[in-house]
Amino acid sequence: KAKVNPFAKKVQWHSVHAQGITCETCKELDTQIFKIEEVPYDHPNGLCYQTIYFEESMDDMADRLAAWVKDPSSDNELEQWWLNRNKLVREQASSVQN
Repeated sequence: KAKVNPFAKKVQWHSVHAQGITCETCKELDTQIFKIEEVPYDHPNGLCYQTIYFEESMDDMADRLAAWVKDPSSDNELEQWWLNRNKLVREQASSVQN
């Protein structure tokens, strides 16, 4: 799901610290930040979870989006995300129709 958001590039690990249940590895991972493609897997039936970690403030993201909407060439990263996202949506729609 994070790939549908162009600003979601990292996640933060959260351990539940359940007494007698949470392992040392998960305790050590607590609050660490990982690139989405590098986040470790949780245990099967694990209680840990990850949340999106935004590197930019909401105001900065809003400003970038507003500038990009006015002029798509102003932000190549957002423009490429948009083109790739639309391509994926079209491919998925085509595969459903076939």
